Amino acid sequence: EIGHYVPEFQTDRFCASWNKAYCTHERDKDGKRRFSFTLAGIPTRRRENKVSSFIGLNGLADRLYGLGWSFDDVCNLFLGYNTTFANDVIRLNARRFPEWGETMFERVTDYRGNAALVAEPCALALYPMSKTVNDTSSAENAVNMRYALKNNGNVNVMRKLVTSRGVLNMEGVFNV
Repeated sequence: EIGHYVPEFQTDRFCASWNKAYCTHERDKDGKRRFSFTLAGIPTRRRENKVSSFIGLNGLADRLYGLGWSFDDVCNLFLGYNTTFANDVIRLNARRFPEWGETMFERVTDYRGNAALVAEPCALALYPMSKTVNDTSSAENAVNMRYALKNNGNVNVMRKLVTSRGVLNMEGVFNV
């Protein structure tokens, strides 16, 4: 015997793409089908509190499924190549560390329209970011994509932006 396989979980439907990227799809306690994605480095689950709610990647997948998208279509979109998830879907922040002694000299306008000239030392900044997965501008991902296409010619390789309002590509808008 060369090795031993131990099942990690059981699910109704399963789709895996690249390393640390997969999806399960099963019924919850209310009988509704729910997606559960795992994408390395991307938050996927729903988050709710008394002030706000955020559907996340899993909630967006559930919404698309409810609009008539198939399990295959949703997985191909989220686990395909060249997929950018907008900040309104994943809520990630990036940060910028200023150089030592870096100073900002700019005219700044606040939300009321008041403008002021600012001359202050720069500080650490957090800002909303999107995240692209399986970007084929990387040589390794381009090679992987060629193998994936040999195995499944329907793998989505088109550059696309997934937002909470729809999915955009270079040519226009998908039917969402």
